[in-house]
Amino acid sequence: MLAGGAQAELGFQTALEEARELRGQGNHSAAADALLKALTHKPDHPETLYKLGLALIEAERFESAERYLGHLVGLSVDASDSRYVVFGNYQLGLLCDTLGRRQEAEQWLRHVLELPDEFGSHQMALEALENWNGDGSAGGETAED
Repeated sequence: MLAGGAQAELGFQTALEEARELRGQGNHSAAADALLKALTHKPDHPETLYKLGLALIEAERFESAERYLGHLVGLSVDASDSRYVVFGNYQLGLLCDTLGRRQEAEQWLRHVLELPDEFGSHQMALEALENWNGDGSAGGETAED
């Protein structure tokens, strides 16, 4: 029999593997459910919260996606996990736009510009802002100002 910590880790890894398989099959809703199982073992795991947010968006479960991404961006994380917080903010911006909340979407994307530039996150946020304005400018201050 496995000790409590080892059993929890096994349950976490098993749920992650199930989610990977389901997402690969295009079953985003079931993948999200598997990720929710993983979070029962590690509720504040940044990568899992981020992947859950994406799966919920793909499954068009927007309210839940917003809740879990919001939880993610509120975490204090190690530098090795900061990219999940940065891209959590980015995804919240895109999600709010999808939900017709443009002003809130812009706030999330502008917040991305205040965080460390992770894997081109600043450029991605600027491009989204520029596309929304339609005139090639993000308005307000940019990282280059």
